[in-house]
Amino acid sequence: MHVFNPVFYDEYNLMNYLDFAVMKTAKLYPDVLREEIYLLFYLIKDNFQANMKYLRENNVDVDCFGFLPVRRNTRNSVEAFFDMFNLINAENYISVLLYMNDKKNNRYDDLYKKYAFKGDFTIVSKRDIAKDHGLGRITDDEKMAKIDQVESGSNSYIHPSIFIPLYTPADIEAKEEILRDLLRVNTWLLGGAYHQLCCFILNKYGSLKSFECLHCTKNAACFECFENYYVSFKEMIEQELFPLSQECGSDEPFKNMR
Repeated sequence: MHVFNPVFYDEYNLMNYLDFAVMKTAKLYPDVLREEIYLLFYLIKDNFQANMKYLRENNVDVDCFGFLPVRRNTRNSVEAFFDMFNLINAENYISVLLYMNDKKNNRYDDLYKKYAFKGDFTIVSKRDIAKDHGLGRITDDEKMAKIDQVESGSNSYIHPSIFIPLYTPADIEAKEEILRDLLRVNTWLLGGAYHQLCCFILNKYGSLKSFECLHCTKNAACFECFENYYVSFKEMIEQELFPLSQECGSDEPFKNMR
């Protein structure tokens, strides 16, 4: 049985740091917890951690859909990232979100009329708004094309369907490439979201306080610590994702389950 590389779950890892960062943010900046920017960051962070928890327990061999929960979460995180970016960079973008939440009682700013599709703001609408408001400053065409590819490829997994592509235990290499692309995009979204959150806090409060984590003595906010875990995580993605195979006896299939 192929399993996800356990190196991702070493004692000090990106997921643990995220929990620590959220706890410290809540303590140092309690008011920010009500901000839309923080809530969208938290959604992306939560999706990322949910993906990693799922992968830790997933039996890759019998996964016939190709990491369906990760695909759904990725689609959700991409849209959340566009919303987060637009709230920071696009004037009165909150009107779009209010309108999408309650169309009867809200109107979106006329600035965004050209982006609406049949009265809705789709993920493509939100992406185009982001592109027109400086998304190119933090990404390039190649990265954006990969995000679009992964996002559009995940659309078929939002609703239940038995007509999506299926995978067999023999498709281990295909599954590895699918997961590698998903992890690359999710990691980029997480890094971008955390950076935007830090910038938002800096602009709102005038400073970023140190989290004083892991015996760190730097008089600065801990984006540097996050960056170290972030880079390490990206490097692990490029390694073999399923290097280990756990034997599972066919005569007693439930023997090792706890």
